[in-house]
Amino acid sequence: MITKMKKMTFLVWHNAYSAFLEKLRTAGVLHVSRLGTADAENEALGQSLAAIRGIEQIIQQVNERCSAAGKLGVTRSGRTLNPDDVADMYNSLVQENQALVQNIAQCQKDITALEPWGDFDPSIIAKLAESGYNVGFYSTVGRNWDPEWVEKYNAVQIGSDSLKLYFITITKDGIVPDVNADLMTCPGTSLSEMRHNLQQLQNEYAEKEAELNQLCVDAAEPLDEYRKGLMKELEYNQVRYRTGKEADGHICMLRGWIPAEKAESAVEQLQGEGVYINMENPTPADDDIPILLNNNRFVKLFEPFTRLYMLPTYRELDLTLYIAPFFMLFFGLCFGDIGYGLLMLAALPVFRKLFHLIDKNFSDGIIICLGVSTIVCGMLTGGFFGFNIYNLDIPFISRLKGWFYMDQMKLLYTAFIIGGVHIVVSMILKAVNMTIQFGFRYAVSTIGWVLLLLGSAAAYLFPSLGFDSGFGTVAYKVLVGASLAMVFLAGNPDKPAYRSVKNLLLNIGAGLWDTYNMATGLLGDVLSYVRLFALGMSGGVLASVFDDLAIGVFSTDSVWKGLLTFLGLALIFLFGHAINIFMNFLSSMIHPMRLIFVEFFKNTSYTGGGEEYRPFER
Repeated sequence: MITKMKKMTFLVWHNAYSAFLEKLRTAGVLHVSRLGTADAENEALGQSLAAIRGIEQIIQQVNERCSAAGKLGVTRSGRTLNPDDVADMYNSLVQENQALVQNIAQCQKDITALEPWGDFDPSIIAKLAESGYNVGFYSTVGRNWDPEWVEKYNAVQIGSDSLKLYFITITKDGIVPDVNADLMTCPGTSLSEMRHNLQQLQNEYAEKEAELNQLCVDAAEPLDEYRKGLMKELEYNQVRYRTGKEADGHICMLRGWIPAEKAESAVEQLQGEGVYINMENPTPADDDIPILLNNNRFVKLFEPFTRLYMLPTYRELDLTLYIAPFFMLFFGLCFGDIGYGLLMLAALPVFRKLFHLIDKNFSDGIIICLGVSTIVCGMLTGGFFGFNIYNLDIPFISRLKGWFYMDQMKLLYTAFIIGGVHIVVSMILKAVNMTIQFGFRYAVSTIGWVLLLLGSAAAYLFPSLGFDSGFGTVAYKVLVGASLAMVFLAGNPDKPAYRSVKNLLLNIGAGLWDTYNMATGLLGDVLSYVRLFALGMSGGVLASVFDDLAIGVFSTDSVWKGLLTFLGLALIFLFGHAINIFMNFLSSMIHPMRLIFVEFFKNTSYTGGGEEYRPFER
């Protein structure tokens, strides 16, 4: 359900406004909904925004590194970090690492260029130069090599690769070799020294990376808290500098919303000299009322589904109460395997991570509820990790089979019945919703369809209530007549049919159009629920296939062969069911959500779009 709100207006003398905001922030109950305008260049707001942008960029990079560091086994060291210093420390280490990466790349490039010449001491070249001999380093394509260079310039081939031939010349000072080759720069460092330098750079880079990973793991939580503090500071500055100004700026006006049960105590806490407070109930003209959901512990578990779609508006029904039982049932039918349900309860941390792939707000409670639903729905088929427990000749299992077992046709019919019930419930909620928001006359047409559908279902299921056929009873005919009258005479509630012939014709036309949409849409909507049957069956079949593959490799020809094949059996069983569980889990989350968000919300005329209640607080 949605918490009732009170509309609050505060008029505060400008000298007392800063103190009032502190009291308001301490109370932490006002959702500020209407702010004045502020200068876009306001220094306080600009600084807050710049600080938040900067820290969020750091947090994003830190979180990416934390994920990689976690895989390397890096854990928190327990040291205390000042969030103000973390950004500088992080940026400094990143810059050092970038410089090391560039140096490593250059060193590798130099090594690649030097490798064709081998590992020699450059000091020898220097000594030859002192003695009057010049050593030239050349490269050329193999076909350009001229054997005469050996005699003329003391040319010596050093090495070659698929593209070039490398050679040196040794000549006296003043003689420049005339060769068809590219002259290369004489290396100043030996190959072994370069490789040693590269190893040192790589070691230094690894140390910096480890230091950076440790910093990110230690700083992730403090940075997040620091960001939250900056957000609160920004919020404070927005309220402080974007307050409405009245009476030439002498009076500050602030408006917002407080939950009704907290309004009286908040007024007492905020009242003071220079402060005027007006409290009133929401009016139909108010379209900025924040939404605070207030459900019991069980229904609260399913609030993430409502938020995933959209929060309701203030005058709508909160449908979370009706999402809860149906989603549990849908998930259980899709995932339905007794073994998988027990595994959800036993391996709660693993499934918590799977659920957090959908939404981080899913709690352990909803996993337990869906696990129990999976176990119960799994009893309909008797599936236990792909095996059918109802094939066991055990008295207790036989009793369970008598209570729960359904064959494929019964499961298919059950899916249709569930779909019909779900849609009828959604139409009933639509009638309630329309009555709350616009008045009873807007719900009359929908009530007519609900009565027609429920009456037809009762006549089909309980024909003994009347004559030879339930559809031939006087009661059913009266019900049909009344239902059609509601549909065709209230199809256009803005123009009551009793006022004029024109209005009557408009209502009949609207009723015909509604009938067409109902006839086509209802069939399609009900058929959508076949997925509950299909997904459950496909998951069970795939599980049994992996079981057959695992059993098929087992052999008892010898002890060693039996051990090896047992290991293969275990790997196929575990790997196959892991794949099936992951695929089935995603299907069991996505498809029931589709049935809720599309079929259910559509038939309730749910609009949504409400803004979540966010109090101005410390």
